[in-house]
Amino acid sequence: MDYVPLLENGKTIKNLSTDLPIDVPILNDFSSKKLNKMIPELKKVKPKVKAMISEINYKPGENNQNRIQLFMTDNVEVVGDIQTFANKINYYPSISDKLERDNSGALKTPGFLDLQVGVTFLPYETEEQQKERSEKESKQDESNKTEQKKLDQALQDLSKELDKSGEEPKSTEKSEE
Repeated sequence: MDYVPLLENGKTIKNLSTDLPIDVPILNDFSSKKLNKMIPELKKVKPKVKAMISEINYKPGENNQNRIQLFMTDNVEVVGDIQTFANKINYYPSISDKLERDNSGALKTPGFLDLQVGVTFLPYETEEQQKERSEKESKQDESNKTEQKKLDQALQDLSKELDKSGEEPKSTEKSEE
């Protein structure tokens, strides 16, 4: 996997011949539009806190298209919202200090911090709950793929009919948030 450095102004550096710095978060799965929302928020994060962020993943949810998932250097997962990210993540050191840990530094109760609305620590699901959720997600993914195939076929059929009549098809693509 290749990594491309992202500057605070939103520009990337391609063909970098040196090693990448390790004290910056890795950003994954962001569209350019969401990245343009994330960069200003990341600029507001205190340097000490920014150094604690290992990775930020864009993980939109059904009810939140600005949802992000962070992995911190102290092995805590954090879920947040792009729009409120900077204001909340700057409190992370004091929040993390309050989490119960064992002698090795691992969380006594495995879970994650949810900063989407307030600040809540949520334990991870049991294996049975994870399996159940995974099965539901797989079924939903299959259903979505089937529906997309039907939609694609309908659009192709419509395009063929319009080609026959000489009309231009209108775009049905959804605009990205």
